[in-house]
Amino acid sequence: MVMYGLKNLENASQLATDVALRQTPSVAPQYADVDQLMQSSRQILHVPNQQQEEALKHALAQPLCVIQGCVGSGKSMMAAKLGYMFAQRNQALQARGRLQVLVCAPTEAGVDLVNGYFMSLNSSSPRVVRVYSPDVERVLHPPPRVVSRSTSTFADQEISQIKNHYSSLSLYELIRGSNSPYCKRLKEYEGLFSLYPDDIADDQFEDYIQLVSRAESAVLAEAEIILCTCTTSAQLKISSVANVQQIIVDDTNTGTEPEVLVPLSIYGDVKQVTLIGDINQAGPTVVNDVARQLGLGQSIMRSYLSTAVYLNIQYRVHEGIVDFPSRFCYDNRLLCGSIAQRQPSVLNWPGGRNKPVAFCQLDRQEQNLPMNVVGAPAEQKCVNLEQADFVVQVAVSLVRTYNVAMTSVGIVCPSRAQCKVVKDKLAVTGCNIPCFTLHEIQGLEFDYVLFSTIHSLPAMNIEQFPTQKWLNEKLGVLTDHGQVISTLSRARKGLVIVGNENLLRCDKLWNRLLTEYSHSSRLVTAGQFLKAMSM
Repeated sequence: MVMYGLKNLENASQLATDVALRQTPSVAPQYADVDQLMQSSRQILHVPNQQQEEALKHALAQPLCVIQGCVGSGKSMMAAKLGYMFAQRNQALQARGRLQVLVCAPTEAGVDLVNGYFMSLNSSSPRVVRVYSPDVERVLHPPPRVVSRSTSTFADQEISQIKNHYSSLSLYELIRGSNSPYCKRLKEYEGLFSLYPDDIADDQFEDYIQLVSRAESAVLAEAEIILCTCTTSAQLKISSVANVQQIIVDDTNTGTEPEVLVPLSIYGDVKQVTLIGDINQAGPTVVNDVARQLGLGQSIMRSYLSTAVYLNIQYRVHEGIVDFPSRFCYDNRLLCGSIAQRQPSVLNWPGGRNKPVAFCQLDRQEQNLPMNVVGAPAEQKCVNLEQADFVVQVAVSLVRTYNVAMTSVGIVCPSRAQCKVVKDKLAVTGCNIPCFTLHEIQGLEFDYVLFSTIHSLPAMNIEQFPTQKWLNEKLGVLTDHGQVISTLSRARKGLVIVGNENLLRCDKLWNRLLTEYSHSSRLVTAGQFLKAMSM
């Protein structure tokens, strides 16, 4: 789909071409309804500060708007609110036929975040259709002639997350809903196929596929807002019926440039494009080393930072946790937007109640276990049993000693194997506390986050002047500063990191973090932490 979209660039709108070539848009229509839209939608997904209002005004008025927002600055909510206002604008122009807004993100999880805001609007929401990728639909709703679910490339954790966030506004659900004229026939066919899976005639199957196609086209044609990933936007079932006027890409920083350009290249009538993201958080996932060295891992947002609208007020992370990300990535300019973020913690942290974060030194050796982890490279099979014991002990103590809800605690590890070990140990305790990889926790947030860094080496094996290759081999994803900063900012009230100080100091980010923590009593041994916290 990415290649198909890029080939379309030669037929794309002038705006898409300008964006691809890093040029100022050559066509800049004037919009007289900006203030009216801002006023009429003031109570819809209320934005709490002037920065956000100015960013929305800019996006409503300009053909291209880039919003660079820090951690916890409400970017996904703004994407939803902007989509709502664009839909209001389009409604006023319905004499030209149905006009639509396309809201994208590089990942399904990113789209789900925006979808959640539309869901919260209930009856005030525009007509939204959530379109999942064919891969997701094959996992959750295998068509009659798909062999089995075991052919899926998704890990169990990913399938679980997709199921948990699967939207009632999905195209699949809407064509089968009571308001769909196709509902009855579709259910008759599917009931027949489930009873007699081995006796599906070719003509029956063909008729069913055509029926699905007609039903999908009917629903998509009536949508005011279409939600999907950047690559899914190139699906013919969408592009053949959609009349997209505005494109919003949330989490732009997590997509490669070709991914982000896909929707822009497909929809030739688009008048406005808004790119929202944070270049200081997780970037595009590029496995090939050569492609990464050639710049494919760089976000397109970096080319527009000089003209971007900046958001530096965050509403998620306690000021005693966010101080390091603020200094390391944001020129020490992050501000906390609520009083709660400045309140002392209810727990006794080693650095004091105003610094609810600790790095716990634990030097025990990592190891690779022969575990059946789906699609996992070597790093994903790496475990550290002592660190697993430690984070489980802390997590269970938070729940049982301090009465923290299990859903308010999140454990994060670099490898799937470590996640499995942690989950197995948690199961023994009877605590159902979620555990994620660094990639899986992006976009989520918890009151307390426990971060097991896993990697450890004896002091004699740690290079004094390590190369980047050595760092990548020994620390893996922990050298991805965007993912690390994003992970640190998942915690609202408390953050506990456990790892090998000497090894982590080989990396620039970790060395600076550990230096700052050591100067503020936030660097302790695992034993000292447990004693200080009465665990």
